[in-house]
Amino acid sequence: MEYTNAEIREMAIDKVCSVNNEDCLEVFNQYFSYLNNVDFIYVDLQRGSDIISSVINMFDIKKGEVSSVFYSNKLMILNTDLFSKKAEGVFLNYDIGLDTQIVSYIERYINGCLDDVNIPVVLPLRINRTIASEINIDAYVSENCIISKEFDFKNRISIWSVFYFLNIPIMSEEEAKINADDSTNQIIQFVKYARMANVYKERYDYTYCMLLKIVLLNFEKSKIREKLIELLKFQNEVTCTSDMGFVNIGLAYWEQGTKLRFFGKVQKGKKNILNILRNMAWDIFHWMQTALNFKVDPQKSACINIPMFYSVDSRFLELSKIIKLKAVAVDKNTNVTYPKFEFNRLDEFLSFEEQKVHLGAEALRKRNENRGYVDTEKIYKELEIELINKGIF
Repeated sequence: MEYTNAEIREMAIDKVCSVNNEDCLEVFNQYFSYLNNVDFIYVDLQRGSDIISSVINMFDIKKGEVSSVFYSNKLMILNTDLFSKKAEGVFLNYDIGLDTQIVSYIERYINGCLDDVNIPVVLPLRINRTIASEINIDAYVSENCIISKEFDFKNRISIWSVFYFLNIPIMSEEEAKINADDSTNQIIQFVKYARMANVYKERYDYTYCMLLKIVLLNFEKSKIREKLIELLKFQNEVTCTSDMGFVNIGLAYWEQGTKLRFFGKVQKGKKNILNILRNMAWDIFHWMQTALNFKVDPQKSACINIPMFYSVDSRFLELSKIIKLKAVAVDKNTNVTYPKFEFNRLDEFLSFEEQKVHLGAEALRKRNENRGYVDTEKIYKELEIELINKGIF
């Protein structure tokens, strides 16, 4: 079958991200002509450099954890200019997302009512950072404002407090207030009018779909292999996606059950299960969104953004460790990010031919052809009905 150059480019990106880390350079060279303007960041335990620890150490966190989205801090950065030695290096910027709990802690700290035990959570953030970095509150804004596109008084105060708090080390109190006002208004305008706000809602709906399907499969009387195949079929044929991050979550849950603390409340007879699952979906969404946040400043062609996440939620942190990236590609021509989650267990469950059927080039083509027809909201509503009709909860 003949493929277009765009399809070959996408398959080449997937190939580079999918091979064993020590083979990335060789495969990159094979597809070199299709990979112009694509940045790859991938784990390489032999040749990689630790570009993460210095950022984490800068904050001196004693409570909670600043997490990299990669399973190791030893990373390689590769693109056609670096490969052909046309560029001497790249400028790195680090983007640290705060979980929603930390945002609320900062607001209470500003108001003088944060309990002493949680002061060490927020104070390490109030430094004059020596490494190019930003701190974002995307998780709080997404969870509290994206769907309704409304900002009540509490939302505004919480958002303003974070900007004010972060500005204090580098400017006067009056300047910090003015800048906090400006930043808060910019976020409000973004959520109300930017097209990207609708993209975030769609991604959350998709995350909720996948969580519902994983939970439904958990209560099926079938082997894990059969659950895995059903999940892959659901991705290929219903959501038109291929996301091994959710396969990791599914396998961990099906094997460990509620011993995986993130799923501790998902038990038979549990009331308000849909509300519980919606809140769980937000946690997964925040991590998956962090894994996509390799945005590039179009004015700085040599700039690569490295996302991280700061959380004090031990259940979430436990879950995040099973959905780490092995590689990511950022296509600067299309502004699309391709995360590749660490996953090496397919051979335990699927033959080579089965893997080709569910994850090969033809499956990719069919997903691309049908993705525009997917109604994610309709899918999750149908899954909710199915879950309730099962009589499990």
